[in-house]
Amino acid sequence: RLNGISIPLYYPLIIVAISTIAVGISGIITSLLIFIGYYLDKGIKNVIPILACVAILYFSIDWVYFLNWIDDDLLRKIAYKLERGDIRGDIIKNYIEKLDFLSFIIGIPLEQTSWDLEGRSGSIVSSSNLHNSYLLLHAKIGILSFIYIFGLMVILIKLIKKDIFVFFLFLAIIVRATTDTIAFSHGYHEWALLLVLLYAVNNKTKNIGV
Repeated sequence: RLNGISIPLYYPLIIVAISTIAVGISGIITSLLIFIGYYLDKGIKNVIPILACVAILYFSIDWVYFLNWIDDDLLRKIAYKLERGDIRGDIIKNYIEKLDFLSFIIGIPLEQTSWDLEGRSGSIVSSSNLHNSYLLLHAKIGILSFIYIFGLMVILIKLIKKDIFVFFLFLAIIVRATTDTIAFSHGYHEWALLLVLLYAVNNKTKNIGV
């Protein structure tokens, strides 16, 4: 963004397509946020013809045939996920039930964050992955995690005025972090949060290329 390098028009479309094929609800939602932010940033004159093309494709394509062509089991996977829901809600509930006043303040030892829950097939699923970056952060530092979350909201507010596309991009990362440990986990995903933080506080304005 700072160097004026533009993003090709088809990138957001590819992200939405791949996320849809993966049949991940949070992935689809976050990819749509990136898609919306990208085209809002392009301005209304560019958005209208693009939306018109999307609408024409939506109503002209036989989506059942198309999805079966991609994966003949894809429709069943989508229906199954919509019907059975996601175990992540149970993981959050299980974590909250473990909290007392002290653990709410100082967090939970990581070895005690493991869970055993009934999976979609009826079998018992066991894991220590909380599938939620904010729960993991709270487990590590307790109530201090709310300072980090407040900081993320401050960055979002800064980005609304500075760069609408990066705002939506950062919003997508924050939303995605509610369903997987992609932040505050000392992994290779941390660089995305750090780069957006530095961009948000940088006084240099964007200079987007054509």
